Amino acid sequence: MLEKIIEENKTIENKSINVLQDKMIWRKLRKGMNQDDVRSLLGEPVTINSSIITYWYYNGISSQACVTFDDKDLVIGWREP
Repeated sequence: MLEKIIEENKTIENKSINVLQDKMIWRKLRKGMNQDDVRSLLGEPVTINSSIITYWYYNGISSQACVTFDDKDLVIGWREP
C-alpha cells in the first residue's frame, strides 16, 4: 500500500515538472475554461489560494506559474512558467 502511494506521488511530481517545462501545454489554456478543464490539462496545482478570486500555483506560491479563476471558477488569466 505504501509503495503504491509513493509511486502515485512520483507520477504527480513528474507531471508537475513536465507542465512547468512545456509551455505548449500552457498555451492551450483559454479564458472561460472551468477548473476541471484546467486540471485535465495541467494536473493538480501545488498550492491553491482562494478568496473571491482563486489562484492555482504550479510550483509553490512564489512561482510565476499560476492560473487565476473568477468567483464562478472560470479562468480569467494565467502566468506561464
